Amino acid sequence: MKKTYIAVAIAAAAVVGYAGVQQVSYQDHVRAGVEKLVEQLNDTTILGEQFDVTIKSQQGGLMSSSGVILLNDSNTRRPTEFQVEYRVNHGLATLLAGPSYTAKITNPVMKGNDEKTITSLVLDGQPVVVEGYMKGDSIDGEMIIPNIDFAENSSAMTVKPITVEFSADSFDEEGRPENFELTANMPEFMLKERHSAIGLSGGKLFMNNSFDGEEGEGQATIEIAEASIDGVSIKSFGVDIASKVDDEFTTSLAVNLGSLEGEGQSLSDGELKYKISGLDGKAVVKIIEVAQEGARHGWSDREMKHAVEGVLNERADQLLAQNPQFELQSFQFKQNGADIINASGVAKLDAEKLPEHYVQDGLKSRRGPDPQALMNAAFVDFSASFGKEAKDLVGMFNPMVAAMLEANGDQFTFKLEKGQMTMNGDKI
Repeated sequence: MKKTYIAVAIAAAAVVGYAGVQQVSYQDHVRAGVEKLVEQLNDTTILGEQFDVTIKSQQGGLMSSSGVILLNDSNTRRPTEFQVEYRVNHGLATLLAGPSYTAKITNPVMKGNDEKTITSLVLDGQPVVVEGYMKGDSIDGEMIIPNIDFAENSSAMTVKPITVEFSADSFDEEGRPENFELTANMPEFMLKERHSAIGLSGGKLFMNNSFDGEEGEGQATIEIAEASIDGVSIKSFGVDIASKVDDEFTTSLAVNLGSLEGEGQSLSDGELKYKISGLDGKAVVKIIEVAQEGARHGWSDREMKHAVEGVLNERADQLLAQNPQFELQSFQFKQNGADIINASGVAKLDAEKLPEHYVQDGLKSRRGPDPQALMNAAFVDFSASFGKEAKDLVGMFNPMVAAMLEANGDQFTFKLEKGQMTMNGDKI
């Protein structure tokens, strides 16, 4: 249900937002903008959901324009309907700040039932509200999901109001912005079922994206102050992903964990950081274009996979031409206050040492790409130190590896250079 509501909220923000950037100073432009976007939404899959979008009513005046949009799913026997009631104020008072808009989203019918809906049961009759301002070719605003207090049978969910602030500008003909930023805050969340409970506080999501079709960069950050899952306590958890594409594509990931405690065990000071660089930017942009087209037209996973594989078959050697590199900057944890693992290293490819058309020829061959040629062109250097707890844990799953770690002490090294592998200095 939440996924569907998010999909409708995105559609609602698009309805009022796109209408606004189409010269909302005049009611005719609002009407035309809404009609055009509704037409586009009918040809678009939103977060995997396909809706039949219609205009129930429209009113236009010198100072404001308003209307009601209906979104219905494809289930004719047990239909689900969402209603978006919007208003755009475009009078003289909006010349400086820009026209303002408000959209109220409700769920009148859920799977054929007009009494037990998301609005009535989960949101206590309150709408999801999207409101903000538009100016020129830009939009900013805030979406507010009201307090959730829901209980049924042995399940219960309580969520304090969620706020989502967003801004976007430089829209293309299909309503997609070149620059987009979003910050969502979830102060408190609790879900209880018969034999389990999940709690969260201080949740935050930040997204920033700037892409003009050829180059750009983006970032996504998730932060959770505290969480509990069936007696396991988590504090200070965060994930940060950043990517940039121009002539070269780079991406990085950082995961941090303050502490995790449960069943007498404690993990703390956890960190995973890595960076991938040296991939050809134009090849990556082509993959992005295919992925965007698939999302826009609701391709199945199989169709998406086939399309991406087609791009890879065509551009795989180009993708590797700039000598890609994987750098493990940090991987470390402590268990019960003692170091359990601390690892780092690098793996990189010298593409000039590969045979011409190495990947494409390998994909056409039944045997695949020649692994020895890849080893000759690669350089790998990793090192790690393990604590006693790590050795005991490995021993539970692979006694041979545990014995090797015991024989070599706390240190472990692996190196690949000029086609030769060594482990702890010994050739393999």
